[in-house]
Amino acid sequence: MKLVLTEPRYFTESISIISELVNEVTLKVQKNQIDLIAMDPANVAMTSFTLLSSAFAEYQVEATKDVSINLEQLRQVLKRAKSSDTITLSIDEKKNKLKIKIVGNTTRTFDLALLRLDEKEPKVPDLSFPIKITTGTALFDEAIEDMGIISDALSLTVEKEKFTIDSAS
Repeated sequence: MKLVLTEPRYFTESISIISELVNEVTLKVQKNQIDLIAMDPANVAMTSFTLLSSAFAEYQVEATKDVSINLEQLRQVLKRAKSSDTITLSIDEKKNKLKIKIVGNTTRTFDLALLRLDEKEPKVPDLSFPIKITTGTALFDEAIEDMGIISDALSLTVEKEKFTIDSAS
């Protein structure tokens, strides 16, 4: 397995967000994509994430490989990469490690221990929703930040052609 990212932000930002919810995950590295499905420790929130092989400059995967890792450790390593750096991910089978090579002005290599997770992969429920809302991420981010000033909880409401985000202290 050899995965090369020349625009690492797609992967690094996603890992950073997911690591807020779950600690240990199994990345299912397949011939055309990487899948991650995990439950938070309290079994309240499920994360389902897919990164297509097209996000990588080089994507060499001979067979499906489960890569179980500590997400916080991965996040810390990925945080060291600048947006202009190239990140290469590979597996060192002998050492049972995920090898992360960051190349920019310097070359840095990190080895993360692979874990043995005995958990079964959570089954993603087939959900259907009666509505679909499309909005820009900047507008949505700003609304969430506004609500965060007042409370750590909010409600999302839809009425005909109106979408409301509301929070109260």
